[in-house]
Amino acid sequence: MSYLEDPLWQKIVAFELDSPASPLQFSQRLARENAWSLDFAQRVIQEYRRFLYLASAAGHPVTPSDEVDQAWHLHLVYTHSYWGDLCPNVLGKALHHGPTKGGASEDSKFRQWYETTLASYQRIFGSVPPSNIWPDSEMRFSSDLQWTRVNAATNWILPKTKIQKIAACLALLGVSTSLVACQGPSEAGMAIGLIVFIAIVAYLHLSRTPESRRKGDKKKSDDGCAGACNSGCSSDGDSGGCGGGGCGGGGD
Repeated sequence: MSYLEDPLWQKIVAFELDSPASPLQFSQRLARENAWSLDFAQRVIQEYRRFLYLASAAGHPVTPSDEVDQAWHLHLVYTHSYWGDLCPNVLGKALHHGPTKGGASEDSKFRQWYETTLASYQRIFGSVPPSNIWPDSEMRFSSDLQWTRVNAATNWILPKTKIQKIAACLALLGVSTSLVACQGPSEAGMAIGLIVFIAIVAYLHLSRTPESRRKGDKKKSDDGCAGACNSGCSSDGDSGGCGGGGCGGGGD
């Protein structure tokens, strides 16, 4: 039977995360808290639905990508929706989410679960998971990061890589400006054109959205819990429930 014909999948698809009565929608909050575009956040939500299905249908422990994990984190905050509706009325069981115990064995376990999850995604859904939401395991677990909650209204947030790029661009502009000062009128015009070209290239590169930068970057620029706090879900046997590693808390 195709997953499209599975009543569980149909219930997951029909489950509403955005509420028409709410001024701030779930998808809007997900986008805001992760500095994503609304379109990207909505695509992540669709992949979160697929993750929920995998957690029940894959037949093995599953681990989400970091992007999908952010949707899971946020949904857990909506306790009535998650624990009062999704788990009992859609999944028919509890899907728990808790922190990793840490250490090399845990890292290895979650990496293996994630790779198995990607394989089951392709097997069940018949397509390769989108790489900008489900990167390979090397990128998913590429670094052990430290996270700090920051108020963007009172703080500027500049990634170290962006500062390095800005510094490099300023250095090139400085060299180009020096060349202009040493040239005649015709040579100066060419040098000014070079400066403008460099400025345009720098602007286009630095103004790329977070999700577009992820496509060509070997390091994760929008990590949520990879490395230090890897998430997963494992069946608890006879009860049919679900428990396991994660990054967030949940009520019972």
